[in-house]
Amino acid sequence: MQVLIIPGVMKCGTSSLFRCLSGHPAVCPSRVKEPEFFSRLQDHGTDGSDYHALFDFDPSVHRVAMDGSTGYSKPGEDAVPDRIRAAGVEPMIVFVLRDPFDRIVSHINHRRRHHDDDRMTDYIVEMSAYCRLIDRFARVFDRLHVTTLDALINEPDEIDAIQVFAGLDRMPLKFWHENRGDYDEDRRTLTAEERADIHARLAPDMARLNANYGVDVSRWGFD
Repeated sequence: MQVLIIPGVMKCGTSSLFRCLSGHPAVCPSRVKEPEFFSRLQDHGTDGSDYHALFDFDPSVHRVAMDGSTGYSKPGEDAVPDRIRAAGVEPMIVFVLRDPFDRIVSHINHRRRHHDDDRMTDYIVEMSAYCRLIDRFARVFDRLHVTTLDALINEPDEIDAIQVFAGLDRMPLKFWHENRGDYDEDRRTLTAEERADIHARLAPDMARLNANYGVDVSRWGFD
C-alpha cells in the first residue's frame, strides 16, 4: 500500500488539500483525517498496532492511502519520521506552507476560540519555522513535495502537480480553502512589535527555506 502523508503545517490549508485529494477515486483517505498514529504528544491520536487498519483500502480500486496528521510536524514530535520508517512505511510527503504571519494569526485565533488563550507563544512562532520542520522529514524520506496555500488557491496546475507527484492519474479536482480562520469580527491581530519580533526570529529559517526548497519567501516579507 503506497501512502501519502500531509504532515502539516497546521493552519496552512492541510484539511482543504486532504478534502480535495479525497475526491480522487484512486485515493483512500484515512477514516479520521488526523489519526496521529505516529505522534506521541497529540491527545486526539488513534491507538493501535496496525497503521494499515486506519484505511478502508481496496487494492482493486485505490492506488494511494492518505494520512493528514498535522501533529507529525509539530514541535516536540521530532521522532515521527523514524517511527514511520520503523513501521515499514515509505511515504510520499506533501507539506503545505502559508504566509507565516497569517498562519500565526490563524493559530492564535484558533486557541482564542477553543482555549480562551490569545497569547503569541514561542510554540506558535516555532511552528512557522517551516524549514526546520521539513528537514525533519527530508533527512529520512526522499519523496517530498513542498507547496503553499497561495499556490493551491491561485494556481490550478498545482493540484495537477501533486497528483503527478503521488503517481495518480490527473483528475479535475477543485481546491477550496474552507477554513480561513476568520472566527469573529474582533479576532486577534498582531501588533507591529509582534510582527517585528516574528520577522527577526524566523528570518534565518526563511532564508534556508528559500535556499533548500525553493520557496519564494519574499512574498511574505523576507529577503
